[in-house]
Amino acid sequence: DTDVTIDAAANLDTGALQAGKDYCIYACVTAGALVFKVSLNTTYPSGFSATTSRKLGGFHTLCANVGTIVGHSLSGYLATDILPQSIWDLKHRARCGNNAGMAYDPGTGKWKYIYQASDDGNGGVQSVYGATILDTIDWMTVNDRGAKVGVRLMWDHEFQSAAAGSNEQTNIAGSADPVTTGGHVDTAGRRMISNIGL
Repeated sequence: DTDVTIDAAANLDTGALQAGKDYCIYACVTAGALVFKVSLNTTYPSGFSATTSRKLGGFHTLCANVGTIVGHSLSGYLATDILPQSIWDLKHRARCGNNAGMAYDPGTGKWKYIYQASDDGNGGVQSVYGATILDTIDWMTVNDRGAKVGVRLMWDHEFQSAAAGSNEQTNIAGSADPVTTGGHVDTAGRRMISNIGL
């Protein structure tokens, strides 16, 4: 009946918040009382079971400090801060059913991968911080792999909306393939990140 504020760090089931990770929020019952837990576990939090917990939503933490970027919606955010557009719940989530590594783009009403696609180990793709980028596959293969997990490549207008606030007319620092996803800066020393955190 009333709003509840859940402190992610104070309600972790174990450990401390980590950078570039997906967390789930659970409502749990312990000794007849309702408590909320935040966990890296996608089934149920540590110390609870499927019968004593219910997954309500989740979020993704920033993988690296954003730094100061004038006019950017995430200017000043730090690694492990909750990425605001990644917050999901049972009524606001991706159609594919898996919000891991995704952020919501209000400009198009679509959930989009935060990181470049990497191999999910089952013939599909995933959005995971620090993973090896799938940058040597062709268009048909990436479409087939995306279809296996219920995602697709963006249309041009969807990409432009998702990329708003990103770096323009610069290159990645070192001008070389970064190999892994996330946390990169450009040749001007600016963090490579869009307004919604992609």
